[in-house]
Amino acid sequence: MTFAVERLMWSSYGHGFSITLQALREGRKISQQALADITGLSRNQISNLERNDHYGEGLADPRLSTIYKLALGLEVPPASLLPGAARMVEEICALDGEDDWTLLVKPEHIAPFPSDYVNRRRFSGKWAFE
Repeated sequence: MTFAVERLMWSSYGHGFSITLQALREGRKISQQALADITGLSRNQISNLERNDHYGEGLADPRLSTIYKLALGLEVPPASLLPGAARMVEEICALDGEDDWTLLVKPEHIAPFPSDYVNRRRFSGKWAFE
């Protein structure tokens, strides 16, 4: 029973992660291939994460290093990719009525990258996390 509940919970978290990742990438107006080039991940891996699929063998379960690479590539805080992070931060770090959530970025607040900037990052041969 516990395994089924944990799997259901991760399915929900994985789905939230996949929706957020795709929304942030599309908000930046970059393709999966461009994000792959920027982060050093494969396009297939990004596609699988956006579908919450692990190569047809189960649910996606990205490593922490993958989340950081994606966050650096999209130029957002890593917590922005995590489902429910904003709610959890708000509960833990009350700001006495202030709405200064510079720690987190929501997909609807994302602006597109200029195409020349994306191309410079894709083909510079240096990753943001190196």
